[in-house]
Amino acid sequence: MAIVAAARSQMGVKYLKDAEQPNVALHCTGLLSYALKVGVGLDLVQDVTQGPIAGFTDDRIIRFLSEAGCTQIRLADVEPGDILTFNYGVAPHHTGMVTKSIK
Repeated sequence: MAIVAAARSQMGVKYLKDAEQPNVALHCTGLLSYALKVGVGLDLVQDVTQGPIAGFTDDRIIRFLSEAGCTQIRLADVEPGDILTFNYGVAPHHTGMVTKSIK
């Protein structure tokens, strides 16, 4: 699956808050943006009009994915390529991607 391969290609790249430099440093949203663009051609920077990727909040990503036709599923049903959001309190605070089957 191309989106998973794109995400995995960045394994070992430094995590840095608000970073969006593939092969150098990435924030969780920077990694997600890269994987979506390379893997399936969805460009968060071009498709979201409210600013650069570093300005994204996880709730804006959820809104973008919803508008792109993505739907919410049960955690037990996730598959490689699915995007996860992690909530600490009221709003999402982190995003990630499933890269291998949990079944």
